[in-house]
Amino acid sequence: MTLAFATACVPASSRPSLGAEPALDAQRPDPRVAEFLAELDTTGAETFTATYTIRRPASATNYEVLVSQRDGEAVVKTGDRSVPGGLRPAVCRLTVKTCLADVVDGDLGDIGWDFFAAGAAQRIEAAQRRATGPALVTTGTMAGVGVSCLTLPTPEAGSAMFCRTAEGILASATDGDLQIDLAGFVRRVDPDTFTIS
Repeated sequence: MTLAFATACVPASSRPSLGAEPALDAQRPDPRVAEFLAELDTTGAETFTATYTIRRPASATNYEVLVSQRDGEAVVKTGDRSVPGGLRPAVCRLTVKTCLADVVDGDLGDIGWDFFAAGAAQRIEAAQRRATGPALVTTGTMAGVGVSCLTLPTPEAGSAMFCRTAEGILASATDGDLQIDLAGFVRRVDPDTFTIS
């Protein structure tokens, strides 16, 4: 995977000093974070197919996940599990073509089936609350597509970084013991992905 970044200009008044800085005022969120969140697709508006590698280094846990989205509906697949049709309450087992009544988040640990959408926004908001300084915005490429990245200094991990494509699709997240990386991305879907029959 190639990841190249170009740092955006940051006003001198925004640059962190050599000394420790207090946590940001939760009542006045960093405008860079607000802009990043505003452009993140959490409503299912975009059409795409993405493959992700999700890692938990501390527990040596790895997931290969496929996400397909169109017309406000998303299908998330990992291994033999699939959550179809807009992340509504159902987890399907593909090999036996049956669906359970309730979403089982345990199939993706505590990452959650919506890690690429609302789950990403929640992680960014949580990192902002822990931030010890202003956010840094950079640009680069991942999986052959242009991305914009947001880095927040956090005390427990050094920093948390989140990237999104121009369409607002999550491209990566590094936050504590969580690493999400975009491995492939196309702006189309296979209609068969939305069925288990």
